[in-house]
Amino acid sequence: MTPAAAQQAVPIDHPRLGAVASPEMINTFEDAILPEKSKAGARHSASAPTPRLLVKAWVNNVAYEKKVWVEVDLVGSSGKPLQSSKLPLGYAEAAGGSGDFFLVEAPVHPGSPARRGPVQLLEYRLYYEVGGQVFTDGVPHRHQLPAKTADKTAAKNGTAHVAQAKARRASPSRGR
Repeated sequence: MTPAAAQQAVPIDHPRLGAVASPEMINTFEDAILPEKSKAGARHSASAPTPRLLVKAWVNNVAYEKKVWVEVDLVGSSGKPLQSSKLPLGYAEAAGGSGDFFLVEAPVHPGSPARRGPVQLLEYRLYYEVGGQVFTDGVPHRHQLPAKTADKTAAKNGTAHVAQAKARRASPSRGR
């Protein structure tokens, strides 16, 4: 894509100032929330597994030097981000259509400092920087997180203590 064509693409209303929405430059080929990988010899934990975000993106190979990343928000029940992070995608393989595939597979760790409730949604945006210009596919990709992850987040954030206290009081073995 020529610089003139890139400027004709419509900028999106997004936190990343100056990013140009252009599916001709970058788009999501595959994405998913995956269960935690089991490790050989690892003991099963009573806590919920940590899910992983998988993103495979196609980028238009217009230059050798490029950066590809996702900006991830873990969103609570209020609809506001509780935690944000930036994950780089690494080169995976050549792809059709004069492009390359880039990939990230990373655990989604809800942070303990957030005390505004459990994480319910993962949202990410995809970016590609090449030749001094930042491109995006313009799509806020959203995934509901498994209920166990939300429960685990609540436990880490201290919001599950009320339910746990009620369960202890209702237990017939209390005080033994």
